[in-house]
Amino acid sequence: MSNDSIHQLAQQYGPFASFTHTDIGPIAYDYHGDSPVEEMQRLLERYAQAGSQILDIGCGAGQTLCSLAGRVRHIWGIDRNQELLTLARQSLVDNAISNATLLSGDVVTDDIIEQIADDSIDMAFSQRGPNMNRQLVRKLRADGIFIQELVSSANSYPLQEIFGRKSYSPYIYGEQQVLLSQYAELALLPISSKEYMYESYYRDRDHLEMLLQSHNGTALISDWRWGDRPYLPEHDRKALDLYVQYNTTSKGIRLLGQRRIFVLRKRSEPFYPIDCAIHNSRTSNQ
Repeated sequence: MSNDSIHQLAQQYGPFASFTHTDIGPIAYDYHGDSPVEEMQRLLERYAQAGSQILDIGCGAGQTLCSLAGRVRHIWGIDRNQELLTLARQSLVDNAISNATLLSGDVVTDDIIEQIADDSIDMAFSQRGPNMNRQLVRKLRADGIFIQELVSSANSYPLQEIFGRKSYSPYIYGEQQVLLSQYAELALLPISSKEYMYESYYRDRDHLEMLLQSHNGTALISDWRWGDRPYLPEHDRKALDLYVQYNTTSKGIRLLGQRRIFVLRKRSEPFYPIDCAIHNSRTSNQ
C-alpha cells in the first residue's frame, strides 16, 4: 500500500481507527482526571504476558496489534473493514511480525472466529469496537480477561444537540449496569469499571469541519437508531457555526468526550444458584 493510500485512510478514519498524527486530530486535550488512552495502554501491557495468546476484536489498521505482538506468543486480530485490514497486513510485513493472524469478518454473523480454538485466548480486548458475545466468550480460557473501551452516551453531546441529532428516547441497553448484567450471563464478571470525561480542542471552524467530514465525524453526529447521517456542508454549516460560537475557548473549539473502560474475568464455575444446583446434581450422578 502506497504512502498516499495510507495518508488517505488516516484522514478518512482518524482517531476512530487509532490513527494519531492526522490533520483531523485535535490540537490539545484536557483530561479531568486520568487519561483513558493511558489507562487502556496500561491494562493491555499488564495482561499481554509472555507465552499468552490474545485477541484484538475490531483490530482496524493494526496499530495496537503490532505494538503488543512482541509481548505475547500469538495475537489474533479480526475486523470487517477490508481497507483497514489491508493496512494491518502491510504493517505485519513492514515490522516483520510472524506471530499474528488476521481474520476478515463479522464477529456476530460470520463463522470466521471458529478458526480460533475454544478455551485458547488468555486476554481479549475491544477498543471502541464490538461487544463480547457468546461465540467469542468460548474462545476465552477459564479466568481469561476481557478489556473493553466504550464510547459513552455523553460523548459529543452538545454537538449532537445543536445539530438536532441527539436522541432523547431512553436506550436502557446502553446503560452500564445492563451491559454488565448481559456479560454476567456470559460468565464475564467485572473486576474494574472506570469512567472518563475529557475535552478535545480544534483550531478553528475549518479544522472541526474537516473532522466532521471524516468517518470519525460521521460517528460523532450519528445515532445507530437512524443510521449514519454524514455531515453535509450545505445543510449543516449553520449548525456548525452556532456550535463554534458557543464553544470557542482560549484553547480552541471545545468538544466533549466520554469513555468507559471495563475489565472482566471469565468465571470457571457456575454463577446463578440454579446453575449450581444443576451442576451439583450432574456431579452426584456421575
